[in-house]
Amino acid sequence: MLETLSEGLAAAILIYDRNDLLVFASHSIQQFFPVPASAFSAGRRLRDFLGAVYDSGACFANGVPPDRTGGREGWLSAQIARHWKERSDNVERFGQDRWVRNVTRRLPTGYGICLIRDVSEETKRENQQRIDLERVQLTEDILDSLPFPISVKDRNLTYAAVNRAMCRLFRREPEDIIGRTDRDIQPPHVAAAFEASDRRVMDTGAPLHFTERVKDDAGDDALLFTQKWRVGKPGRSFLVTVTQDITDLAEAPASEGPAVVRNGGQPVRALNYQTLQALPGQRILLVTADGGLEARALRVLSRLGFDSCSVRNGRELSAFLDVARSSHVHIDLIVLDSDMDVACLELAERHGVETLALDGWQIANELAFSIARVLKPRDAEARKADPQELEAAHVVAGKPPVPEPPAPSLDVLVVEDNDINRIVFSQILDGLGYSHVIATSGEEALRLWQEHAPRIVLLDTTLPDMPGGEVARRIRRQETVDGGRVPIVGVLARATDGDRETCLLDGMDEVMMKPISPDMLEGVIRRFFVEGMTGVAL
Repeated sequence: MLETLSEGLAAAILIYDRNDLLVFASHSIQQFFPVPASAFSAGRRLRDFLGAVYDSGACFANGVPPDRTGGREGWLSAQIARHWKERSDNVERFGQDRWVRNVTRRLPTGYGICLIRDVSEETKRENQQRIDLERVQLTEDILDSLPFPISVKDRNLTYAAVNRAMCRLFRREPEDIIGRTDRDIQPPHVAAAFEASDRRVMDTGAPLHFTERVKDDAGDDALLFTQKWRVGKPGRSFLVTVTQDITDLAEAPASEGPAVVRNGGQPVRALNYQTLQALPGQRILLVTADGGLEARALRVLSRLGFDSCSVRNGRELSAFLDVARSSHVHIDLIVLDSDMDVACLELAERHGVETLALDGWQIANELAFSIARVLKPRDAEARKADPQELEAAHVVAGKPPVPEPPAPSLDVLVVEDNDINRIVFSQILDGLGYSHVIATSGEEALRLWQEHAPRIVLLDTTLPDMPGGEVARRIRRQETVDGGRVPIVGVLARATDGDRETCLLDGMDEVMMKPISPDMLEGVIRRFFVEGMTGVAL
């Protein structure tokens, strides 16, 4: 029975009488100590058994240096004394990476019982937890010592951590912030703005940097530079937000050059209107039906020095472009509110004017940076061309040379209207480490393609508002104006040879079938990202 009990407990059992003679020792004791079976046979002295343990080199570490234990006799005396205690329970180190728990009881009858268990894994976990707690405490101390606010939110945009500076900014204690969302602690309009930018970063994985002017505690204007990142592993990602007061940097005298904030060793330009001066002769046309958005955007464009105006619908846009062409007035860029009808985009295409499609939040908060990303690279290329040839091209052709395609800011654009398939795409792409954004309709796909310039488009051919083939054809038409060519992979539920041929004729480069597997998706993406292959239908 005792042998069976020993096996069931995964422990060694040792029983000895009042004279310290062994009565029973389970065979599993040899799993702990390399001693012969005769060393723990019935009738042997407990002292002889412990001596055999010591002689085998398997003695326990009692926290005392070996040269101060009194050698073999000192160690044996300490062990015998422990076995004679009424109760004893301790964990001792056995070798370099093994820990053994010894539980002893001395009964009133004089009999002694010793239970020996290997607790190496438990001890390692406890030690690791202690180290992790110390590391967490150290991290918290470091974050609390930083002068600028830092916050961490989970996938539900609930605050998971904040430092002291963030608490001072919110004028709340940590317990009043952690576990809550911005809707719980901010005015509705502020919470909505925070949630829009947070969700954008969490959904796309693309970092976000922007500035905003606020009132400080003294009522003075202050310029805050905010950075947001998505960090963590797939399925367990977090949003980190860092806010810095760059008022002094952004308002530096012109002689000192543009304000630059150092972030991780990389220069980051603050949104200081001096750093984004308009290029000579740049004309920008804004298309939006939102009067408030229109007024705000025109103020920004005016401060940047652009020659700008606006129209509010497709009819006004058509008339404006016709007059501009007949008057030989060149329009450098059309900023199109993504809420406008797609016919506005087609009008711009027909007139050969580069179009930047932005949603309302981007027009209100990222207009300057978005325009700079388009015009600055184009101007750099223009400076390399002969000035007389460039001027002649503007006058005769009435439109600018075809610009270089924008550098991709996103790995994958997924166009899929089915809820389950969107989850599958998201989980696979997160696991593969690709940044991605998902569109649920053709119109949204066109907007996100313009906005993010993805490296590849995965396009469902059956969408609620238009066929996938129409989306592909519109992208290809716009590329004739913008330059470049994004790989488009058609995603089919069922296909015949005719379906495959239709997808290729619509401008798609490849076709794959549902259901989507990680290996299939990674293979397609790698072919375009690494090998650059096109025109191969699966």
